[in-house]
Amino acid sequence: MIDRGVLTSHSDLSGRTETSIDCSGSTTGSAGECVNDTLSGGSGHGTHVAAIAGGTTYGVAKSVNTRSIRTSDPASTVVAAANWVTGYHNDHVSTPAVVNISLYCKIADDGPNYPGCGNVIDTAVQNSIAAGVTYSVVAGNGTRNDNVAVDASTMTPADVVAALTVGATNLSDVAGSFSNYGSILDVFAPGVHIPSAWNGSNTDHLVESGTSMASPHVAGAVALYLQGRTGASGSDCFSLYSGHVPDPNASGSTYAKVSTCPDRVTQFIKSNATLSALSSIGTGSPNRLLYMGSIPTTTNFNPIDNQRFFVWQHYGDFEDSQPEPNESGLDYWTSQITSTCSTGFNDNDSCTDGKRIDVSLAFWVDQYASWFTTSYGLATNTTTSDTANTRFIIECYKRYLRRTVTSSDSGVQYWVSDMTSSQHNYGDPSNAEGVRHLIAAFITSTEYRERLGQP
Repeated sequence: MIDRGVLTSHSDLSGRTETSIDCSGSTTGSAGECVNDTLSGGSGHGTHVAAIAGGTTYGVAKSVNTRSIRTSDPASTVVAAANWVTGYHNDHVSTPAVVNISLYCKIADDGPNYPGCGNVIDTAVQNSIAAGVTYSVVAGNGTRNDNVAVDASTMTPADVVAALTVGATNLSDVAGSFSNYGSILDVFAPGVHIPSAWNGSNTDHLVESGTSMASPHVAGAVALYLQGRTGASGSDCFSLYSGHVPDPNASGSTYAKVSTCPDRVTQFIKSNATLSALSSIGTGSPNRLLYMGSIPTTTNFNPIDNQRFFVWQHYGDFEDSQPEPNESGLDYWTSQITSTCSTGFNDNDSCTDGKRIDVSLAFWVDQYASWFTTSYGLATNTTTSDTANTRFIIECYKRYLRRTVTSSDSGVQYWVSDMTSSQHNYGDPSNAEGVRHLIAAFITSTEYRERLGQP
């Protein structure tokens, strides 16, 4: 918890706290200026936030360990805190971590009395995410000058794209009037009239409102997702969309940790939100409300086995102009799997296997309509020297595995031969059965699964 200090002796947190760190005296943003915290009382705000994420009474992740990292007004103290987290994670890579920041500052000056913080906090947070740490941050409650909601992209660290930026809602699924908004938001969570621990005593509780209360709900959900998994370093976390599996022949345990990389974690949280249930969310905001019912209970669960994540992944892999789905598209294509098969998001059987092929084929047809016949076999390739099958196989490597290959690649040659073998005889151009055969082979392949986690 990067905040103003936490009463770690509170009954909601006691016994599950790590050594508190004090970065409140930093003037340069260096982690070396942080020391062990000797402030025993913490702050009310920090205690409230920490117990929302992991308190035994009202907390989301009731068995999580919490560490307080205390900051003060200067941006340099928040920078130092994020830098301390990065250094600690680099020294303890196998332990996954999520950081909550229920603090915000306008990037530009906010009047004569409130100088802007610039982008120094953004840089420190982004570097920490690049090291393998997931961040949940507040959208903010207006500015420090007033509580009138503004576009959250004007706030730091809310504007960090790789973080989970969180807005606040009430019990009626209406966004709080104070909650900042905009396309930089990733998800909303409860943030109005939220009960949690307070620092008046070790049993004190209080009801508070703000995006400060919403963000730790998401941090707690992330903690549940990470619980029991092995953490990843920055070097483990190759890019979800622009990178490919470094070594497809490495052991499964090598890639199990990939599921804790921040981009995989944030995609899981966003893709599994409740969709289109909110009102008054502000211009450009995603209509997504935090939902924890799909968080897997097994630590070797690969997120690609979640149907919502699978569909979201297809937008990123295929829809170059719309890599992040809107709510209606995500809901429609997921329902083609779950509603047809009467299954939950994490359930997989022979029915879902077939429907996942159908959904994947739909993305192919959307992007490459001229490559297919009306019966969804392959059409003759008249634009390049490659056969229809070869062209399709090469693009399968690009879309599913993020690898650029040519017709001379051994893998391409294997699949070309497989498609026209006496065993299958799908033809070239392949018939519809052959197209489905190839899609199934790629979306169930070890290398495809290694992009996301445990193969």
